[in-house]
Amino acid sequence: MTVRSDYNHSIPLYRQIIKLCLKERLLSQVGEQYWVLAKLYSAIGDRRKATHYTRVAYKEFGIYAKAGAEVDEKLKEIENTLPLSVLRTSDRNLRSDRLQM
Repeated sequence: MTVRSDYNHSIPLYRQIIKLCLKERLLSQVGEQYWVLAKLYSAIGDRRKATHYTRVAYKEFGIYAKAGAEVDEKLKEIENTLPLSVLRTSDRNLRSDRLQM
């Protein structure tokens, strides 16, 4: 297996993890999973989905921004990935886009 193939196999697993987190109401974990999904899409070269899931992760982490330093670090990491203008753009597809899957 190639690295790209490994990433392609990981994507459905992370999508399933997100669904389980939502089902079990582990909402504080959702942002982290979207961030991983964004990085996986980026690694396989799907910039559109990587950007989309980066924005969703940013939104989810923002909900829990008062949770402490760890969330602040993730927000900064995400902000270093995309310009704030892209992250903060209103996007109908984000809905509460807890799954554009």
